[in-house]
Amino acid sequence: KGNTVLLNGMKGEVISALGSGNFADVYQVKLPSCQVAPKVFRSPKKDRVDDRHRARLLRMIRQKPPSGSFIWPKAIVDMPDGKLAYVMPLVPQGFYSLEKLFFDIGVPMTGRLKMMVSLCGAFQALHKQNKAYVDLSLTNIFASPDQYSVLLIDCESIIDAGESNSIL
Repeated sequence: KGNTVLLNGMKGEVISALGSGNFADVYQVKLPSCQVAPKVFRSPKKDRVDDRHRARLLRMIRQKPPSGSFIWPKAIVDMPDGKLAYVMPLVPQGFYSLEKLFFDIGVPMTGRLKMMVSLCGAFQALHKQNKAYVDLSLTNIFASPDQYSVLLIDCESIIDAGESNSIL
């Protein structure tokens, strides 16, 4: 927190750590014009697997997301220490992981059903593009308890049909 980072030539201030997974850490960073969420992979780039991961991210950045329900990668960042990172928008305020909504906050059954209908719409849009999301969990799906809309994070795990899902 409070550290200065350089993201593709733009200086930013780390506001907070947002989360950690098996392979990466996500931060909230304030840039001069906006706030973003860089995801930094822990292992430095050094082999073909990392090259495939980078190529997948570049393809995604060039494509539009299937719908507004996906927190989509915006840019790749080569970190000074050799680690690969990408920048994505922040999850908007008022959205919480399904894990938090279902187990901590509590959402009535009718609200949960409305969220699942919204989730089905997101997957329908994804499958129309012949793609699959291979890292589905309650922590990768965010929802608004007021609007019942959903957002999927960790979209680098979206693959084309038939593609290997091994990226790290």
